[in-house]
Amino acid sequence: MLEKVEGSGTGGHRADGGPGQRPETPAAVALQERPVTTEPSQVTTRVMARLEALEASGALDTLVEAAGAFKALMDSMTPGVLARMAGLASDAGLLLDEVLQSGRPVLVDAVRALGDAARESRGRTRAPGIRELWQMARDPDTRRGLAFLLGLARALGARMRA
Repeated sequence: MLEKVEGSGTGGHRADGGPGQRPETPAAVALQERPVTTEPSQVTTRVMARLEALEASGALDTLVEAAGAFKALMDSMTPGVLARMAGLASDAGLLLDEVLQSGRPVLVDAVRALGDAARESRGRTRAPGIRELWQMARDPDTRRGLAFLLGLARALGARMRA
């Protein structure tokens, strides 16, 4: 049953707790009894200013899109997906442990080597000739690097076959 309530924010009616209706909570009653003001609070003004800045920069659209993507991701988290993710995380942890136990920071070395090679190639004004390539191939560091890359290619091929 609905009865008329002046000044309630519910279209002028409220549930009185009759059959099938939930009685109002103390918080809902307190909100209905709170005086209505026409001026926004300082918090509301600050929030609106931030929302306007986000809208002007386009970041609000990005946040909305990100929230949608996150919701889709969360909706797709079935027990099977979670089990596969846990297995992948476990495998990654074991691999990282193996790399760290080897005593050689292979990943750090690889990233630094990429930086060194990029700097060296930027310093070249022309492509190396056959003679320069042959000299590079005779360098022990080049041979070690090539051996590592060939070993990586072999291991990758074996994993692709399995």
